[in-house]
Amino acid sequence: MMTIYSAALLVLVASASAYTSPDPVELGTAGDYAILTKTGITTTGVTYVTGDMGTSPIGEVAMTGFTLGRSDDNLYSTSGL
Repeated sequence: MMTIYSAALLVLVASASAYTSPDPVELGTAGDYAILTKTGITTTGVTYVTGDMGTSPIGEVAMTGFTLGRSDDNLYSTSGL
């Protein structure tokens, strides 16, 4: 004879196995960024970001509050913040 506990456990296991996680989204090279945005990045004070930040299709003007310096080859900007 099935107890209420056994029945509840059976329902829980059956319902949990009915749901599966979605497949992971392949980010390609976008996965290399700590922050990647289309609209901009703003800091209003002390900010710590470990990794690269990127904006596209807009450029460095979308990063406000950071002290940006251009690379010698004019391809990217860096910040000491």
